[in-house]
Amino acid sequence: MENGVWDALPTEARDEIDALVRKNDRMHAIKVIREAGLDPSPGLGECFALFAERRAALGG
Repeated sequence: MENGVWDALPTEARDEIDALVRKNDRMHAIKVIREAGLDPSPGLGECFALFAERRAALGG
């Protein structure tokens, strides 16, 4: 998966996001993405797109 936001996230955040995606917990996943310390913080549109990409990548 090629996604600049995903690539910039720390491993711990990626693991947490994937766990939340598996639970279909979009709001908490987006919170983790936005609070992961990226500068600038991803916008909501980027976060929703990343959630959808991860759900597809994880077979959901």
